[in-house]
Amino acid sequence: MEKKERDITAIITNILYFVLGVLFICATKDLIKTFDYILIYVCAVIGVIQIISYIFSKEKKQINLIIGVMFIWGALVIYAYYGLNILPTLFSLYLFIMALNFFQKIKDENTSKWINILFAVGAIITGVLLIFSTQSEATFTYLKITGVYLIIIAIYPLIEYIKNYKK
Repeated sequence: MEKKERDITAIITNILYFVLGVLFICATKDLIKTFDYILIYVCAVIGVIQIISYIFSKEKKQINLIIGVMFIWGALVIYAYYGLNILPTLFSLYLFIMALNFFQKIKDENTSKWINILFAVGAIITGVLLIFSTQSEATFTYLKITGVYLIIIAIYPLIEYIKNYKK
């Protein structure tokens, strides 16, 4: 059952990468603003829930209070620096985490080392581009590049599955 759950998770993750890639290719200023507003509200709600959890908890776990304060602080920072367009910055962090994951997969016998190295380097390059994109038009260009990268990442496992299925 564990392998089936892992396969379902992989399929859902690849579908989400594909959809996110298409969204990044079609990204507009309004989409990024909407994402920023959603992120502000989500951070604020999570922060409030964590603080309420701390207040009404019998065990008074300090971590709930710390997490709550940090999420509310994050919402306020995003709101205060709203012109920052936090989406590219946050996604660049996620790309660096993806690169680490691909570097870890190099040791896996079932996958190609060179493909994982290529994907890891691609994640690092697109992450760096998103971090240092200061001009609005450059940001959208880099988001499109990131979108293409995500679509490739989403489609590659399907190609590998078909290739292995025919054997």
